[in-house]
Amino acid sequence: MNWQFYKSGDPIMLMTLGEVNAYGYEFFMTNHNINATLLEYRFFGYSNPYDNVTAQSLALLTIQQAIDDLVYFATTADLLMPRGGGQAPWILVGGSYSGALASYTMVNKPRIFWAGYLSSATVETITDYYDYLTPVREYMPQNCSFDVQAVIAYLDGMYVANDTAGIQALQAVFSLNHVGDSLPHVSSMFYRFCDALEVKDGVNAGSEGWGLGNVITPGVIFGTQPYTYSRGLMSFALPDGEVRTCLRSFVPTDIWTNVTVDNPNRSWLWIWAPEGQSAIVSRIIQPSFMEINIMCAGWSVNALRIFLANGLRDRWRGGTVSADGLNKPNTTSMPIYMSDAFYTSDMMTYNGIINPTIAVVQEAGLIYMKEWLAEWKPFAL
Repeated sequence: MNWQFYKSGDPIMLMTLGEVNAYGYEFFMTNHNINATLLEYRFFGYSNPYDNVTAQSLALLTIQQAIDDLVYFATTADLLMPRGGGQAPWILVGGSYSGALASYTMVNKPRIFWAGYLSSATVETITDYYDYLTPVREYMPQNCSFDVQAVIAYLDGMYVANDTAGIQALQAVFSLNHVGDSLPHVSSMFYRFCDALEVKDGVNAGSEGWGLGNVITPGVIFGTQPYTYSRGLMSFALPDGEVRTCLRSFVPTDIWTNVTVDNPNRSWLWIWAPEGQSAIVSRIIQPSFMEINIMCAGWSVNALRIFLANGLRDRWRGGTVSADGLNKPNTTSMPIYMSDAFYTSDMMTYNGIINPTIAVVQEAGLIYMKEWLAEWKPFAL
């Protein structure tokens, strides 16, 4: 909690980070005349009603209970200054899933929070969300996109045809020879990956890439061909001497079965467990999500004083109100702004300094908040 600049009657900003341990995220605090409070989500970090995350304990982890937690805190918490509860306006803030949760809360429990600032809020739950990679495909280097799509089509074709010999040959390329191994997936430092794949002897591939025959070569010993797909996939992440060791270090993970407190993977999957255009990732993988759109409106959200900020290049944009083809009306009571940036880029003040489109979104958010707060009057809950 940060109330360094707070004065009696100033607004109280409440934010939950969602599916992570909240320790170390104090940088989300603000220097405006506001009380900024960060609330850890139940069953993440050490905010657990039990000393484990077994299925029996996780029965208390639902979207509705998360909504009720925010409401309960806003109406009963004994803060170090006037707590609100009708005496100060509360602003609910969130990004990504916690932004969606803010929307769900303001739909499900109106009048508790006066206003909301939602960044990259994935308000619509979508089964088999293939649009996740559409912005990546559209904005990544086109030569890299062509070659990655060629590789994925090749791999998926072998899996669909049950080409065991071909699959085993490719596993050998990646040094993945254990039962249960699959071809690796690395999702960070993407441009270094594309450079490793598309730059050959100082020459960049054209817009259609080097082609499948140059980027994936069954039977080639991993690491000896500097421009193969396997080399590109891992060389940006590990020094040469460590790549083979990494890919051969098959150890069954227990993050899904570990029931000790502060295992976010298990808690996160529990929330959604009851529940494609491009091909730069396999179509074989089929995610599943909990349907809550009816309960919390999803794309149909229509609540007062919600500011929605999104990024054109955000992989989750398809689940936000800025999804392609949705054409959600932009109103003064629920304004929608979009920068040309990425996932929750507007949540960091510094990003507005280096990207003017983010600065426009941030400034608009502050203007709307100032107008909405001027309209607030004390009321009884």
